[in-house]
Amino acid sequence: LRRFDGGAVSTKGFHERVMRIVGADLPYLDFFEMYNDIFTLNGPVAEVIGRVKAAGYKTLLLSNTDPERFGFVRRRFPEVGLFDAFVLSYELKLLKPDPDIYLAAARLAGAAPSECVFIDDMEENVRAAIETGLAGIHYRPETDLEAELKMLRLEF
Repeated sequence: LRRFDGGAVSTKGFHERVMRIVGADLPYLDFFEMYNDIFTLNGPVAEVIGRVKAAGYKTLLLSNTDPERFGFVRRRFPEVGLFDAFVLSYELKLLKPDPDIYLAAARLAGAAPSECVFIDDMEENVRAAIETGLAGIHYRPETDLEAELKMLRLEF
């Protein structure tokens, strides 16, 4: 999976390898339909991101993902339109928590790392972003994202 997310394995190659490993024979489209359908929209987070963007902040989506899953997300969730740009592991051949992926995101945002906020549900990714110079928020279901962003002095 990390090699797929890192752009080192094609979608066809990933499907074939998974089928071999699990001893199954699912058709390509059936496999990816099941593989991709793991996401749900977090409405309160989307609402906060929308207000942040409306206040004039640049928003980027930084994700360890592959072309199949990202295509699925774009089709299923029009809310990804809240983001001005995407920093995708499979395109950059970099995975979180590699510091270079955070620096790539800052460059794409046209900002210094110290001017960026990284939000993630995995503590190790947030820690790596902070070590790279970004502010970080470890998002969990109980996180009040609006309050966390306002503590970082974002005004929206």
